[in-house]
Amino acid sequence: MRRLVFGLVLALAAPCYAQPVCDWTPLGGGANDAVRSMTVFDDGSGPALCVGGAFTTAGGEVAGRVAKWDGSQWTPLATEMNNEVRVLAVLDLGDGPALYAGGSFSSINGNSGINRIARLENDVWVPVGNGIGGNPLTTPAVVALTVLDAGAGPILYAGGGFTTAGGSEIKGIARWDGASWSSVGSGLAVSGPVGSSPYVLTMLEHDDGSGPAIYVGGGFTIAGGQSANNIARWNGSSWTPLGAGLNGPVEALVVFDDGAGPAIYAAGGFTASGTTSLNRVAKWDGIAWSPIGIGLNNTAGALTVFDDGTGPALYVGGTFTSAGGSAAGRLAKWTGDEWMPLAAGVNGTVRALIGLDTGSGELLYAGGSFTSAGGMPHSRVVGSRCWSDCNDNGLPDHIETTSGAEADCNANFVPDACERAVHYGSPTESPFTGLSPLVYTISDPIAASSIVSMQIRVRASLFGASRFVSIRIDGTTVTTFFAADGQDCPTTPQIRTLELTAAQFNAFASDGSVVVELVPSPAVTGCNISFAELSIAYQTLPDCDGDGVWDECQLQTHPFLDCNLNGSLDSCEAYSPDPRDCDGDDVPDECELAIDPSLDLNMDGRLDLCSYALGDFNLDSVVDGADLSVLLSIWGIRSPEIGDLNDDGTVDGADLSILLSNWGSVRLP
Repeated sequence: MRRLVFGLVLALAAPCYAQPVCDWTPLGGGANDAVRSMTVFDDGSGPALCVGGAFTTAGGEVAGRVAKWDGSQWTPLATEMNNEVRVLAVLDLGDGPALYAGGSFSSINGNSGINRIARLENDVWVPVGNGIGGNPLTTPAVVALTVLDAGAGPILYAGGGFTTAGGSEIKGIARWDGASWSSVGSGLAVSGPVGSSPYVLTMLEHDDGSGPAIYVGGGFTIAGGQSANNIARWNGSSWTPLGAGLNGPVEALVVFDDGAGPAIYAAGGFTASGTTSLNRVAKWDGIAWSPIGIGLNNTAGALTVFDDGTGPALYVGGTFTSAGGSAAGRLAKWTGDEWMPLAAGVNGTVRALIGLDTGSGELLYAGGSFTSAGGMPHSRVVGSRCWSDCNDNGLPDHIETTSGAEADCNANFVPDACERAVHYGSPTESPFTGLSPLVYTISDPIAASSIVSMQIRVRASLFGASRFVSIRIDGTTVTTFFAADGQDCPTTPQIRTLELTAAQFNAFASDGSVVVELVPSPAVTGCNISFAELSIAYQTLPDCDGDGVWDECQLQTHPFLDCNLNGSLDSCEAYSPDPRDCDGDDVPDECELAIDPSLDLNMDGRLDLCSYALGDFNLDSVVDGADLSVLLSIWGIRSPEIGDLNDDGTVDGADLSILLSNWGSVRLP
């Protein structure tokens, strides 16, 4: 049994897991062919987005496979390049940051002495040594670039699909010390058919606390002479495998902190590490690989970390159309707890992602081979701007709060609808089988003022009467799901909802905590990836009339809704059959008289509509023994709320005489 402290995701604030409202921003007409790499570079005129790929025009202007976007227009960084750019990187080899390009090109702007790697100096591309080469029957390419300083100064590393560097046989990865190319230790290899060559698709410099190193991903099975499946670590002197490695190509690497500390995240075409199921994206914590929810349904080739206003998240691009079991058009983000699609996605492969502010606000840029984003034409490169939408109503919070006091009565720029809600969200727990109940403890829960919705999302084998999940709260089984309507490992997670009244939930919480257990029956079995999640949502601030507006806000903006100034909406004060509301319209008589004195023309302090009912305490249109009993029960009471029919301050014989004089059916004055 696994016990988790159930994290309070939101209390009286905007829910951080709500999907933000995003839209797509065109970049001056985009590019005419695939974008494969993006980086941010400042050439002295401010940071700009630099893109490389297979395109020959950007924004309709000639751009030889590499160009710059400054936020308003495109500028070519080359007029002619004879083959595509696969990677752009800003690197510092000790003489200041410079823009490097790698790819399958062998000439730039007529200079045929540039082999697959170049550096931009004073707007001119220059070769890096005599570059990279390979079998003339194939197209060698540099696909990844990075710098590592392991103590002897910065060294440039190039990775890709090549077999020579500087004229020497070097496969997949090589290093440049400023004078010559050399191998990286004993290098990479493939334990396969004779002639097979390793290739590198991504590299990342990172210090995990043991010193700087580069993490190398691609397609290989050996690094430094030892088994290393498609990913390995190089510290400047030796290679180290990362656990059991990954069973398919690794195409992207990034460092992301999901709340448990910085860790390496990998994406690609893999589906497992040893016996651990991983669907195309995984986390390395320094010891082992772990899944990211239920992952993706197809290859991922781009990773970045970006904050869209709801907190830093891991963004993933590729060819997939599902993330975490939900539809995602080749773009998605992982918050650390759950997967979310990015707007309406794009219609083709995403190959590069990066965040940048070019002067019009922080945008997430995506590049690839797509021609539309969100259903609108966008050619191969696009920006996405997002705003928080705490209540998931499709309206950005900053827009919603400008609509007036009804939306943000306390003027704190958070929609009141969000301030009234509390959300608890669990992490994704995997696997979920009959051997592994999950226990969630909510400590010091905030009291509920509305229906409490408990939603579970489950992926497991749940077809059949003997396969079910019981929901137990504080040791009491309150319901059972799936016994009659479950499925076996559907692509989309199965969702069920339990609703409790506020009184029920608050009773469970009265001891200072609520313990929720998801208890699968013994017959429940796992899938290739099985999991369970639990979320709880309810309102906390009073909304007695259920109109979706916090009562306090209604009273601030419409004081007349509390005519007796007792702090409660008049519409929520149940008076009937209390004689303070003799006409039963749920508005205190004193309020009606204060607003419209003409309702008491005989000035007896009562509504004329009700004055005939003098002595009819229970308002049943008859003065009888029931009313006499009420009068006698308060006999002698001074200044009572009811019973003092002659208004002399005491219930006595005079009041009894009035009541008896009206005995029987009520009479009009």
